Order: sequence, then C-alpha cells, then structure tokens
Amino acid sequence: MSVDGLLDPLGQSQIFPYIDGSSKRNLFFFVCTIENKNNRGKVKNFKKIIEKNKNIHWEYFLFSKKKGKFNRLKELVLLYYLVIKLAFTKKIDIVHSRSYLPMFICILIKFIFKIKLIFDTRGSWFDERIEGGMLQKKGFDFLLYKLLKRIEFYLFKFSDHVIFLTNNGSKKIQNSFIKGKQISVIPCAADYNLFKIINEDHKKYLKKILGFGEKFIVTYSGSIGSWYNFDQIINFFSKFLYKNPNSHLIILTQSNIKNEYLNLPFNLNDKLSFMSAKRIHIPDIIGISDLTLSFIKNTPSKIFSSPTKIGESLGCGIPVVYNSGIGDIDEDMQEMKMGFRLNEEGFVNSGDLEKIIFFKMNKSEIRKNSTKKYSLENAVKKYTEIYENI
Repeated sequence: MSVDGLLDPLGQSQIFPYIDGSSKRNLFFFVCTIENKNNRGKVKNFKKIIEKNKNIHWEYFLFSKKKGKFNRLKELVLLYYLVIKLAFTKKIDIVHSRSYLPMFICILIKFIFKIKLIFDTRGSWFDERIEGGMLQKKGFDFLLYKLLKRIEFYLFKFSDHVIFLTNNGSKKIQNSFIKGKQISVIPCAADYNLFKIINEDHKKYLKKILGFGEKFIVTYSGSIGSWYNFDQIINFFSKFLYKNPNSHLIILTQSNIKNEYLNLPFNLNDKLSFMSAKRIHIPDIIGISDLTLSFIKNTPSKIFSSPTKIGESLGCGIPVVYNSGIGDIDEDMQEMKMGFRLNEEGFVNSGDLEKIIFFKMNKSEIRKNSTKKYSLENAVKKYTEIYENI
C-alpha cells in the first residue's frame, strides 16, 4: 500500500515497475494507492496496462491532493479503507507498507489476520517533515513530531522485514529498533532496458531536432524546490559556463515553474531550457546529455535517501556531479568511478573539470559498474527474495 499514486511520475518509476517485475515470479499483488485527481485522464490507459497482468489487482481512490494535515488525514482514511476491505475479502499472506504512513493500519492488519509485515521505509519520513519545514520546530507541530518519533520504535518492532534505501541509513538507525530483524538495502533503481546509452549518430539527431546542435549538455532531472537546491544548480552552471562557454543547461522537471526560477542572471537567459517529458522520452533527454546534476539539501535525514535520478543517469552512461552526505552516493561514486563531488566552493576540482569537458569518462564502464546496485532487474530480484523467504 502506498500514499503515492501509480499514475504519478514517482509511481511510474519507483512503484509499478517493481510490482510488475515481481509479479512475473508467480506472485500475486493487491495494490492500494491514492491517486491525484489531476491524473484522472491517465486512468483508462493505465488500467489497460494493469489488466494485461493477471497477477496484479489495483484498488485506488482519486483524491484532490493538497497540502495540510487535515487533507493528509482524509487521504489516509481512504487508503486505510481500501486496505481493510481487501484484508477482509481476500486471502493475503504479506502486507507491504511503502513508507511510514501506511504502517499504522498495516500493524493492525498484521495482528488481526496473523500475516507478515514488510516495512519499506523509503527514507526517514518523520525527520524529513521537520527538516523540510512541513512541520514547525515549535508548538503543536513539534509536539506531534515528538509523538511520532516515540511511535517510530513500534513501526520497526512489529515489522517482520525492514527495507532501507541506503547502507548508511541502515547503520544510522538505532540498534534497538532493528535488533533481530531481517534487513535489506534496496536503493531507488532505474529500468536499464529503458535508460541506456544512445549511440552517437542518434544523439546528434536528437540534439539537432531539439535545437541544441553541438552544445555540451548539462541536465538536471527531477523536482525543483523543497529538498532540491535550484540556487546550487544555477551557481554550478554559471561557473561551468565560464569554463566551457559552449554549454547548455536543461532542467527536466514535472514541477511547477515559479516566477523566481525564471528570474535568472542575464548571461543564462539563452543558455537554459525548462523541459517536461513523458517517462518514455526522459531517457532520450538524459541520453543526449554530457553531464547530469544531483544537488539535494544536506540534512541529517538525507543519509536515508536514494535519488532516483542517479540510477537513471548511470544507466545512460552519463556521469553525475553530486553533493556529499546524501545516502550512499559518496561511497558509490568513489568506488565505481561514476561521478564528481562538489567541493567547498560549490564546483568541481580542476582535474575533474578536465575529465568532464574532454569526455574522459567511459559510458559503457559507468553503466556496467552501476548495474548491480542501480538496475531495476537487481531490485526486483531482491524484492522477490524477500516475498518468497519472509
């Protein structure tokens, strides 16, 4: 069960592909989600995709997703209703909670029906509310946060298997929370059959029809605002443009473009493009890139995070510039030689800059080195082993 919808970009990349892949291993899934009403036009076509797989049954509510605690509570009530209805009408062996909020009803179902419970943490949700400003560090919000942190122990205690996105996150959690538990680490994966290296002729063709010609393409793919540091992106690219004037920055996002994001330095006005694309076209945009960026605000909870954009870039053989302190990225990039870390000045070291500009990274090696950890195939294998052995 998931508060995130299958029709959202996140659901299309980080929920449905895992379920679809695991279902082909003779496992049957009941999937419960809350879908954004803005996606109602996508329901018909997606149902046709679901109906082709006889091992997946999808239950959902369309809901106007808005900010606010009361709206979130209504969302949870709808999700809990779907799960309770299934629990009483279908034979279920395992309940899989994607993130923290579904866990409250999952624990109840576990004890009523004597079934196994998987807690797929997807980060450190309670801490992210405070660090991201969704809950204030004072008044009722802070009391609520303290209560949720006390409850957090029981979410782990009553789980039969706990999944973390990162090794560093699994090490940071209190030992008392996971003592004696089965634990797995599965980072956000990418479909390496979709995200793959584009040959040079096709790359030139795509760049030509998109109007980029012989430009050196730097791409940021994903959300902007909140956790994702737009100012750092602009700061980095301004410095990079000075070193490599033939560069162009693509911001590939589904986020609403606020006016402040358009108020750019004069020298960047014709050097930056905001783009939005369907999932099937995103590999082409990343594939024509020469470099991608992954800049996330470094707070304590981000040690539990695994950015989706990392696997997507590496699958296309594109090196990544990243900031330190996020999940396992520091260790992965250094060990597998797939990217470059920002220095204290918010740029890359001179040696790294030379490698970037003069294409001294081997795309096939980047893809090969990252496959074991970041490919969807490997993630599906791990999930299937959990379902079969729990």
